Amino acid sequence: MAVATPPRSRWYPYQRDFLLRFNRAGAAFPAGYVTSFYRGAGAARDSQHRFGLALDVAFPGSPSRWPVRQLRAAMEAQGLVVVDERRGGSDHWTGPHLHVQRFPAGYLRSAGLL
Repeated sequence: MAVATPPRSRWYPYQRDFLLRFNRAGAAFPAGYVTSFYRGAGAARDSQHRFGLALDVAFPGSPSRWPVRQLRAAMEAQGLVVVDERRGGSDHWTGPHLHVQRFPAGYLRSAGLL
């Protein structure tokens, strides 16, 4: 499971860092696939999807059988945040998935990046 960077922007250094970390951890999960990544202005206002700093991952089969603990441990070891959205999430929820983002919720705003 590997992902390439979206078009270059002022967010490129953060995107590159995020994807290097994600691809390092994601290599252990070849059955996983990305269902959503860079959404630009179509994402929620504070969503890290808007900046290419979040993506959604799914696996074949029943979501109750996905390797959630293993994926979370691998991603967190790379400094990433995992949110289990198999049963719902935000108003922009698109179906069962695991949301992976670079920073904790609210970080971009509190750091003055938005």
